[in-house]
Amino acid sequence: MESIISRSTEEDLLRELPSDVLVSILEKLSLRDAVRVGVLSRRWRCLPALLLRLALDIASFLPSDARDLDDHHDILSEAGDKLTDVATALLQSKRPPAGGNDNNNLDDVHNTTLAMRFYLRHNYMSLGRLLDAAVASGKGWLFTTDGLVSLGHVPRLTAVTLSEDIGHNEQTLKLSRILTNSTALRDLRLNFRDSNIWVQPETSRRLTNVFSNLKNLKIRNVHRECGLAWIMFLLQSAPHLEELYIKLMEHDCEEFARKNVPWEVDTSFKHYSLARVAILGFYRTEETIVAFIHHIVEAAVNLEEIRIRENVAFRCVICGHMEPPAGSRFPQTNQDRDTFRKRIINDDGRSTAATVKIYIQLG
Repeated sequence: MESIISRSTEEDLLRELPSDVLVSILEKLSLRDAVRVGVLSRRWRCLPALLLRLALDIASFLPSDARDLDDHHDILSEAGDKLTDVATALLQSKRPPAGGNDNNNLDDVHNTTLAMRFYLRHNYMSLGRLLDAAVASGKGWLFTTDGLVSLGHVPRLTAVTLSEDIGHNEQTLKLSRILTNSTALRDLRLNFRDSNIWVQPETSRRLTNVFSNLKNLKIRNVHRECGLAWIMFLLQSAPHLEELYIKLMEHDCEEFARKNVPWEVDTSFKHYSLARVAILGFYRTEETIVAFIHHIVEAAVNLEEIRIRENVAFRCVICGHMEPPAGSRFPQTNQDRDTFRKRIINDDGRSTAATVKIYIQLG
């Protein structure tokens, strides 16, 4: 009897909690469990729609013992259908009413962060159209996916993360196509995961229009074999970019031939907004880094500082090798760092890098 009374008392206490407290509890759960909690009562049923971060992962809808999924299309199809159903229900509940008078609902839409992971098969086009519609009604969505699709008309999208592990795949994609009409974009993150560069260099009026408000650009895990000169096309298309961050990688966990991305740097190009450049990591062939920095400092006439920092070493859980590798040549002594700094400035001192603060830091 006491246990029944105690349980009833706990349930009453939960009912008395304000919605924001209950939502904070749901945020500690996976999205799938948060949705399942909705069967408890009518009040709990509407709470998942109030979550400010929606993370939808197809792995949550796959059997725990699923193996070799490429040979089990029925399992993937069923999981994709479940993911679509949940995404549809949650995103539709986020949409503002037709009259647009519900200010609280509008605030929820504007402040929601969305992350989705799915396979490019079965119903992925339905998911893409669903995301297009949802993002178009929002302002601060963060979009990540295993497959890069066009985001459609998203005039209030401000932050995007694109991450794709294409590896040895020959496919390349134009950012102007993926981010069409995303003219409010301020923060862009590209993660290449030590693979080939899947972004196709371009200089087009459409891409310049997309990047017209871009302020921050982060590029992660660029392998040495892919080169760095191609990054200049992003600067040419983003006239108001203020900060550039690049993480270098030499890890060879997957053995395949990475391709250097050819790009002819326009030596007459000038950038008037870029103020800060940060580079994390180093290459065994430092000439690649030196040449790229020369391109940057010659183009960015108002550049204030360049920070080059050693990457923290870690052991890959897949291959057991260290990154950075043992052959990494990051300048370890003051003399080495001064020598490298002089290579950037040029011995004759005529490089514009002479007016830029250059910081070289150990990890």
